[in-house]
Amino acid sequence: MLPISPTVHPTDEVNALQYIVEQNIGPETARGLFQWYGTRAVAAGWQPLTENDIADFRATFSGRLTPQQISTLTEWYVKEVAPRLRGAARS
Repeated sequence: MLPISPTVHPTDEVNALQYIVEQNIGPETARGLFQWYGTRAVAAGWQPLTENDIADFRATFSGRLTPQQISTLTEWYVKEVAPRLRGAARS
């Protein structure tokens, strides 16, 4: 059974949107980021991304994001988003 109304944590959503605006990431790439993450999150039942998922993210957005942007987004995910997801799964 799927979780009822899974959502992105509001803080994570604001941080992601703010970063996209600050970095002047274009709308097609921004849409792609949210679609990629949404597909992965739902497929994984809102469990944290795996190392393979993160490697796929890097490959998918290589050339669309700078190496620094990819690094910043993946580090943010690992340090802030994934722990929140693990905590929610324990609740």
